[in-house]
Amino acid sequence: MNKKWKKMIGFMAIMMAIVPMMYVCAKEDVVEVASEEQLQSALANGGNIVLTNDIEITTPLYASKEIHLDGAGFTIRATDAFVNDGGNGSILAAMNGAEVILENIKFDQAKKYGVQAYDGGIVALVGVTITNSGYGAVLINGGGLVVFDLTMENNAYGIEFGKGAFVTNEPAMVMSGTIRGNQVDPFVLATNDNLGEVVVANMKDSEMKLAVDGKKLVLKNTDGTVVATSNEANSGVVVKEEEMEEVVPTPTPTPDTTPSAKPDTTINENPNTNDNITTYFGFAIAGVGALALSSKKVLRAK
Repeated sequence: MNKKWKKMIGFMAIMMAIVPMMYVCAKEDVVEVASEEQLQSALANGGNIVLTNDIEITTPLYASKEIHLDGAGFTIRATDAFVNDGGNGSILAAMNGAEVILENIKFDQAKKYGVQAYDGGIVALVGVTITNSGYGAVLINGGGLVVFDLTMENNAYGIEFGKGAFVTNEPAMVMSGTIRGNQVDPFVLATNDNLGEVVVANMKDSEMKLAVDGKKLVLKNTDGTVVATSNEANSGVVVKEEEMEEVVPTPTPTPDTTPSAKPDTTINENPNTNDNITTYFGFAIAGVGALALSSKKVLRAK
């Protein structure tokens, strides 16, 4: 089992501890945001973030720390004035090993992708809706995706497994729930030459499960009926299913107090159209580290 997959399993251990009982922090631990500027700042600091209204954005959002973003039912929407950051046209991209929980939130009108898991970044989707994306709802660009509850509607396509030109990891996905919506082409395997391997796994009690059929991915209901089938991967791509280890959730109460360094500023999107552009982004990193798993958190049933 490779290092990347072990990290995914470790993240699943955390998620098992908080879903369906999600982390809800003491009041002083939650950052409430109501604007694009506030959201950018909160993501740079990491920790627990709650939207207080719909937010319209004009540039991509980046997450490079442990983050729990609770949308409280609100929407993050890319405006007509949205400007791609180089090749990155995602509304939100998790990168640099970030572990990001997105809960009860909607993403709308992305120029390219609603959410991107980039080169080792891991994203968990809990009650997330993604609509009207110019490309896919989600791009797993050498990152990891954990699906608990995802709705996809009216995007060009659904979840894309890809690997950008400068990406070092292969895409991986864990099913632990269900996927809903009217999405055409729910799964797409990139057809450029960068992708080498696609790995999927399922939690034992997942309502829907991913299976491998040759070089295709198949999503099935618990009764075995096929819900969706991907395109066929290129001949050199390995498409495989890993057995998901049963993990016992263990709390990690010690926050990271190491001063954060500026993250790697290269992100390369790899849509199925082979649009590979290197981009550089800069934003101030403040705070002393991620607070998403700090000892001040308490649990409350959803």
